[in-house]
Amino acid sequence: MKRTFASLTLTTADTEYNIALPVCRGVRIQVDPGTAASPATAAELRFCATDGLVAAKTPPYATIPPGDDFHDPAMSLGLELDATTLYFASSIAGAVVQIVYWT
Repeated sequence: MKRTFASLTLTTADTEYNIALPVCRGVRIQVDPGTAASPATAAELRFCATDGLVAAKTPPYATIPPGDDFHDPAMSLGLELDATTLYFASSIAGAVVQIVYWT
């Protein structure tokens, strides 16, 4: 399995950004811990696979709280994830999304 690292800077708060992922065996997503100056300004990350939802906080979307991450269990279950585009927005400007995926 090949591991690939990617990052996406969310320059403006509450604005949608996207990244395309290939067919993969698993994915891990988190906000770079160095993004926020203090816990009070830590970035809350919103993401989903449908455009037009995360910037306006329109459900359904998933939220990753500051200091937490999202890990899809497909790899441990022996499954593959379809190629998709993920859409992100953050509560603060300048948040850096770190993505690791396995193909």
